[in-house]
Amino acid sequence: MTGGKLALACLSGLMLGFSFPPIPFGSLACVALVPLLLLLDQVESYSKALRYAYLTFFIFNLVTLYWVGGFTQGHDVFLMLAGAALVIGHPLFFLVPIIAYLFVKKELGLSVALLTLPFLWVGFEWLHSLGEVGFPWLTLGNTQTYALERIQYITYTGVYGITFWIVALNAIIYYVYTKIIQNEWRIVSAQSASAAVLFILIFLLPGIHGKIVLSSPSSVVHLDRIRVGILQPNIDPWKKWEAEPDTQIRHYLQLTRDLGKEKPELIIWPETAISFRILSGRYSDLFRELKREVDILGTALLTGFPDVVFYDGSNARSGSKTLEGMSTRYEDFNAIMMIVPKKEKIQKYAKIKLVPFAERVPYAEKLSFLAQTIRWDVGITGWGIGRDTTVFQLDRGDSTTNFSAMVCYESIYPDLVSRFVRKGAQFLVIVTNDSWWGKTSGAYQHAQYAILRAIENRRSIARCANGGISCFIDSYGKITDARDLYTRASLVGEVRLSDERTFYSMHGDLFSQVCTGVGLLAILGAALGKLSKTSRRKT
Repeated sequence: MTGGKLALACLSGLMLGFSFPPIPFGSLACVALVPLLLLLDQVESYSKALRYAYLTFFIFNLVTLYWVGGFTQGHDVFLMLAGAALVIGHPLFFLVPIIAYLFVKKELGLSVALLTLPFLWVGFEWLHSLGEVGFPWLTLGNTQTYALERIQYITYTGVYGITFWIVALNAIIYYVYTKIIQNEWRIVSAQSASAAVLFILIFLLPGIHGKIVLSSPSSVVHLDRIRVGILQPNIDPWKKWEAEPDTQIRHYLQLTRDLGKEKPELIIWPETAISFRILSGRYSDLFRELKREVDILGTALLTGFPDVVFYDGSNARSGSKTLEGMSTRYEDFNAIMMIVPKKEKIQKYAKIKLVPFAERVPYAEKLSFLAQTIRWDVGITGWGIGRDTTVFQLDRGDSTTNFSAMVCYESIYPDLVSRFVRKGAQFLVIVTNDSWWGKTSGAYQHAQYAILRAIENRRSIARCANGGISCFIDSYGKITDARDLYTRASLVGEVRLSDERTFYSMHGDLFSQVCTGVGLLAILGAALGKLSKTSRRKT
């Protein structure tokens, strides 16, 4: 690797990394790919191009995901190894759009390749979010969460519309720059005027649209408000799995009694606030105590907990586990339940999108040998995959409020969240535990990404995190009452309800699917072009 090319690769990687939260330099993303594109012009072979591209994306992943191994905490060897493997292995996925771009460029020319690059990148990001190894944490659109005016249009496109915008700007800037340095660009010409107008329109239109939307927020039809209490207990996530169940419950109840004095209609505890299988039958006394307190308070309780489901031989799901010395099979789910005063029915939801390897080995049914050997040394591992997008129903006397809740990592999946809204959720809840990583970027990134889900669906969000960041987010992405990391806190706020369905809520990832189709057509066109050239050479 030569010095100049090395510098370009590093520059792109650093700009990509520093465009992500918590650093509020999202505009860097609009030029971050330009050095890489310039570098790709200077290498002739795919192998050299991909080596430089890998370096770019390795630096990008290192800057944004350095925290995933919990290295600052040093509690778990498996977590550190998994984090290192992610930072080293994940950049390989980003070579996919680069290979596609280089192929189209070689066969159809630079102009066609640049025109299709935004489509190729969006298609890559969408495909990378699918399946059990999906990991959309580094979607380029996630860089713009500090610029609320600029991103209001994602009610139509979802976050992938921001990615398209970012990559399109990079392509235009790169194209103009190369023409200038090659002396092929006249300042006063129809070509330069067209490029200038195109750039200005693409750059400014999202902000103009957002300014109009934010100046008339009454376009969202709000039905009512609900008073919600959030408990941020700041309990050590490593030690809570060792705590005595009765001590744990009574500690939470004491904090909840204090919060209940402010008369919320719903109180939220964080992800796995209850860290034992309270509904398994073994802890029936503790559950009755919890239910009694909810009845006394007169306030519904929503909490994270491990839900265990037992199967007999005929209905056991593939991947379920076996009790030692017995034929009974079971699965644990990272779940949420709502307990309502004076009602016996418990409403539950089981997490659908699980963190690869940390919560579940991807495709564990087919890779059972890995599922047995790769296990995190804290809490419950090998979670089951939830089956349905639950809408909780809270009876408020003269009306019923419908809402949905997601567990932690699920909130980075835009289409999953839109499915809750399509089923009738009038507001959204996120319960999470972002305390594993210390005061690093992860918790801030996760909190900022929730802004996108609020805007995409025009739904207010109540976010409850064990050690922070707990907050409320309105339907335009504005965060209020945010609590600092690693502090014990409680907050009560009024959350607006809405039945509005945005284009994105109704159609999900339609925009990204269309982009994927266009990208595939470009690749197909390049392949046909290559076949045609080969045929002519043979002739």
